[in-house]
Amino acid sequence: MINSGRRLPVPSARLCPQEVWAHLAVHHRLTRIIMALAGQERIDPDRICFIKVLKHVRRSVIRQSAQTSVQIGQFIAMMAAKVRRPARRVPAKVLTLHPR
Repeated sequence: MINSGRRLPVPSARLCPQEVWAHLAVHHRLTRIIMALAGQERIDPDRICFIKVLKHVRRSVIRQSAQTSVQIGQFIAMMAAKVRRPARRVPAKVLTLHPR
């Protein structure tokens, strides 16, 4: 509904157009996903529930972001372990002006 009486959750009026465009971009992308699914299955796009696609995409994005944060944590732990490792002792090379 266009006139639902709800407000967009934006901190300032300047960001309102950006929020509207974000909603339109997400709606457009979900509609494209529905069209692709309908084309693959050879069914009418109206038979695919928009809300179900929205929920599935939301779960997928959340799962991917959770995996990413775990992977970032593992990477940081690995780098911290490498930093804590004692440095290898490399013998100092003596530079001479006259090679032998």
